[in-house]
Amino acid sequence: MKRIKRVLVVLIKAAIVLLVVFYVVAGAATLWFGRQVETEVRAIAARGEPITLADIVGEGHSRGAQTFEAAARKLRAVKLSEQENTAMMRIRSSHNGSPSALDVAVAHSALNKLGPALSDFTAAASPEALSVGNYFFPGQGDDHLLAFSALGYAVRALSTRAVLRSRVGDTAGATDDIIAIARLSKTLSKRQAMIGLLGRLAGVNLCCAAIQHGLEAADFSDEQTAKLCQTLDQILSPNPMRQAVMYERAVSHVLFEQDFGLPARDKRREGALGKVWALPYRAVMYANEAAILDAYARYIELLGRSYRETGDRAAEKVVIDPIPRWATLARTTMPVFTRARTAVIRGQTNVEATKTMLAVERYKTEKGIYPENLSMAQSSRCRIGNDPFSGKPFKFRRQGRGYILYSVGSDLVVNGGKPAPENDQFGKGTDMVWTVQR
Repeated sequence: MKRIKRVLVVLIKAAIVLLVVFYVVAGAATLWFGRQVETEVRAIAARGEPITLADIVGEGHSRGAQTFEAAARKLRAVKLSEQENTAMMRIRSSHNGSPSALDVAVAHSALNKLGPALSDFTAAASPEALSVGNYFFPGQGDDHLLAFSALGYAVRALSTRAVLRSRVGDTAGATDDIIAIARLSKTLSKRQAMIGLLGRLAGVNLCCAAIQHGLEAADFSDEQTAKLCQTLDQILSPNPMRQAVMYERAVSHVLFEQDFGLPARDKRREGALGKVWALPYRAVMYANEAAILDAYARYIELLGRSYRETGDRAAEKVVIDPIPRWATLARTTMPVFTRARTAVIRGQTNVEATKTMLAVERYKTEKGIYPENLSMAQSSRCRIGNDPFSGKPFKFRRQGRGYILYSVGSDLVVNGGKPAPENDQFGKGTDMVWTVQR
């Protein structure tokens, strides 16, 4: 019996020693990784990059959001029938062909319904009103999702109206609508994480599509061409994906502080015993937060390099593989927006191609024929840029009564202007193609 007691005493002492060692190690890990996090956060702030809740929400948000959200409620209160929505969609997608008279009539009826509400919403939109804080911190704006959906609603309506106006020769009205689309898309230009960038990208592509529709049906004047090219130059920042990932990192850090008990929460709510008891939990959270911040740093550095250097799969190897195996939370929650990056570069390619098409059409208006090559169409009104995928000039050739313009696309291979199937825009062996026949 005495032997059993001695064994139990030894086991209890050993357990106490192990527990003490465990908590000492947890405390040391908490201090080590906590300082890593604090050092990295200070370095990010010193570079002027977003990392705090104030950076995400920004000053003046509440005041602008109230007006914007009220206009959004008014716009979304206008209910369109399924027939009206379908007719508007058909008009926006009627390339190299005329929409039916019925679709045109139904779309005009829908736009008349939206008229005043659409004008009020367009006037109320501003970057300060729709910050990334709306999506992740709903207390900053109760109708944040409604405002965001109304933005897409307005952009689609303006795009439909621009196509209709250009088809009847009202290039001035179409130009105004296209500039309004760009302005609404730029509403998602400040304090935006990936959700905002992808929403903005949809507006960019609709803006380009409206111009391309207009070029099929009418000739924009010199002044209108210059305005549209200037609008396209400003619609996307040089590296919008990098900016969006910086805000994604800020959101991740703020959510860690709010949800996982990092310093700000610890100091407010826990006593000394509670802090000691929670040391293992804190050590794990700090370690994962440090790993996530380190992974974001690698990702942002990667996005500073050109697509042709890295391709669309490099992010997974560069960002995820170096994360320690034990940092399971970091490995499972760290987002790698591989396809999103490719989609953003496709949007930039669409912008550059649209500017090129404007320059080519101005050359045709002035000379009576299409140019033999793109260098002949270069002008001060509309600068012809390079293909963002390859960094080289777009491919161009005259074809029939028009021409074909194409980019090498995400596979970085020239495929002779072979377009991708509608259901596989990222497919290999195809190019991004724009065909004009007038």
